[in-house]
Amino acid sequence: MTFPQNISLCASLVLIQVCIYNASDKVDDPLDSPDEIELTDGWYPIKAVLDKVLRKAVENGKIYVGQKLQIFGAQLDGLSEPLPPLEGLSRRKIKIFGNSTRRARWDAKLGYQRPRCFPFRVSLGSLDGDGGPVSAVDVVVMRKYPLLVMETLPDNSKAVRSQRGEEIAAMQHQERRANLFQKLLDERNRGKKENGNATWIALQLTPKRRI
Repeated sequence: MTFPQNISLCASLVLIQVCIYNASDKVDDPLDSPDEIELTDGWYPIKAVLDKVLRKAVENGKIYVGQKLQIFGAQLDGLSEPLPPLEGLSRRKIKIFGNSTRRARWDAKLGYQRPRCFPFRVSLGSLDGDGGPVSAVDVVVMRKYPLLVMETLPDNSKAVRSQRGEEIAAMQHQERRANLFQKLLDERNRGKKENGNATWIALQLTPKRRI
């Protein structure tokens, strides 16, 4: 269902590992650094590209042939258009990530899990900086701090305000802008009026032509 692109691959699924690959061929030696593993849902096989965390897990024997893996948020690689499941076996791959891949129970049902788009939770202590996206983390909010706003003033000093203080500062700023605009408008109107009076006086003092 994934390769015809009827269902999003970014879902929770359980696959079983059937073999390990290095850069050249299939390997059985755990000391050889693995680049890919082959997974299956019991019907169709697919290669999975490993990140640094998962490669290390394979090397240490934590992930082995016959191990079921629970995966969330995998990414389709090497396939730009929909294909039937048995076509393009050499080109299609998925990318899986250490932070969103866990060993599944031995009796876990293979394939998509229900609900499909509900990620499984992982602990903060199990996360790795090289492990890619995280499926989900269950956290408890102990304290909620109020919103603070920091402004850099013209003299490069910093002003930190609460949300209410920022609203007051914004109102004062708008008031100063309005006053400045009104002042400039008054000066403009006063200048136009003075220029108009000077023009009228000049016209009165100009001698009229006698015809």
